[in-house]
Amino acid sequence: MKKSIFIIALILMGFGIKAVAGNPDVCYVKTADKVYFGQDLKMGLLTTKIVSADGTITKVKTNEVKSYMHDNRLFELMPLICEEGDTMCYDFMEYLTSRSGLKLYRYRCCMNCDVRYGYFVFKDDKLHLRVNLMNADSVLPFFGIKPLKVC
Repeated sequence: MKKSIFIIALILMGFGIKAVAGNPDVCYVKTADKVYFGQDLKMGLLTTKIVSADGTITKVKTNEVKSYMHDNRLFELMPLICEEGDTMCYDFMEYLTSRSGLKLYRYRCCMNCDVRYGYFVFKDDKLHLRVNLMNADSVLPFFGIKPLKVC
């Protein structure tokens, strides 16, 4: 009796492990008019490659990409705004969380080989607040984020 219960438990654990390991991350790329799904994503300077489950590769021009998800992280094309309020350019920012209609994005910047993060709060796709050293200790905990080095 003990052996049969032990064997049944081993079989059930085997199915559980297979179920957990059998769900690969889904990647997608969104352009203005279409969404491409795949199992892996490779961002290049000129083209973005989406690798599907059967191994086929779909290429999309990188300048047409509006957002993408890779490794369970969502990146959206957002305006990068300097401290004076001018839009410098558009770049991909990582979507972190939202609360009360506000969305928190993180932008990774490298300054003198030191990785820092710039945080931006958007409301209705418009900049609501740029997180800086003065307000980081109050804004980031509002979203449940522990403050890090801020650009």
